[in-house]
Amino acid sequence: MRWDRSSTKLRRWALVALGAFLGVIVLIAYGCSRGSDSSENTSQEVPGGTMATASISPALPGSSSVTPAPIGSGTSSRAGKSISPRPANTATAVPWEAPRITAGTPPKVTPSAPAGRADLTILLDDGFGVRATWTLTCDPAGGNHPSPSTACGVLGASGAKALPAPPTGQMCTQEYGGPQKALIRGTWRGKAISSQLTLENGCEISRWSSLLGLLPAGGTP
Repeated sequence: MRWDRSSTKLRRWALVALGAFLGVIVLIAYGCSRGSDSSENTSQEVPGGTMATASISPALPGSSSVTPAPIGSGTSSRAGKSISPRPANTATAVPWEAPRITAGTPPKVTPSAPAGRADLTILLDDGFGVRATWTLTCDPAGGNHPSPSTACGVLGASGAKALPAPPTGQMCTQEYGGPQKALIRGTWRGKAISSQLTLENGCEISRWSSLLGLLPAGGTP
């Protein structure tokens, strides 16, 4: 009787083990078939008989989907707004919009006097890295400056006083005219010049105002 009971228990355990083993086999087979179906679903046939495989990347928590603008479209999307990029370097256009408040007091009449021989490069910067480069020759007037004749007249009338930097220690009013900058380099009347102009204080604003016509108006938007 003991032997019969022991053999019965062994048969039960054997059946349980066999059932578990078969269950594992079924699960493995099911998983393989699901993986095959998934790989087939990510491949679609496109015209021409070639297969295109879709690549799917899960989004990270807190991330958003951004679709870049096509190259050459002229606009980009940032924070839901359409932004028209300004050129990093332009040929003749003033690289900033007309200021709402012009720095200094523009002269009522643009000064003019013979400039003599000049060959200048004028680099304009809006203060944020957007630049334009003008060229100017005088005697005769030329270059890609928007108004070379006027610029040469201003150079002749005000250049000797406005181009040199203010003396060290000169008292200047602490007023801010705008972020714009200008660099004038080249030769004038047989001498090399290199003049940096800003609108950072009263002295600099006065220099810039004296050269209006050679330089565009600066100020705050």
